[in-house]
Amino acid sequence: MKSVIKKTMLALAMIAFGLHLNAKTELSISSNDDNTVTITLEKMSTETSLVLKDYNGTVMYRGAFDKKTRNLNLKELPDGTYFILVEDAYKLERSMVVKKAGKLKTMTSGREIVFKPTFMATGKTLRMSMTNPKKVDVAFHVYDSKGYEVASTTGNDLVIKKTFDFGNGGSESYSIKTKIGDNSFSKTISLN
Repeated sequence: MKSVIKKTMLALAMIAFGLHLNAKTELSISSNDDNTVTITLEKMSTETSLVLKDYNGTVMYRGAFDKKTRNLNLKELPDGTYFILVEDAYKLERSMVVKKAGKLKTMTSGREIVFKPTFMATGKTLRMSMTNPKKVDVAFHVYDSKGYEVASTTGNDLVIKKTFDFGNGGSESYSIKTKIGDNSFSKTISLN
């Protein structure tokens, strides 16, 4: 039985890693003299969002990334550092743009990709896995439908995987809160 579980977990980890590799968007960001940032995605998932934040985290723009190229005009914004976040079901990509003396500069050094965990529910079992290339601290907290924490785990390995068995639990729906470094994600999973 342990051999079957190990093989299943290895297969899940490989599938999750493959999903993360396939999730690569080939994001490119450029700016021009009229204070416009052009964001281009070669590959998009159906639920891709675009957010522009200032250095303090204030959201300046939020919308769906519903076409291959989007333009954001930063002409009316003051000089400063801004972050462009492109998020889909598999990852969050963050890029930095600096506006100084009315000119925009995209910063390749401020680029970051955070892979999100994947979940698979089978009966009363919830399997989780994720790729963690920067080996940052990751924490998972699982809450039942009443808001009580029923399970948690932490790690900072390259591949993080965990199986939660809720065979004795009475809840049909669980909320998973994931903290990956400074980023937080939530997902609700229904078990049959």
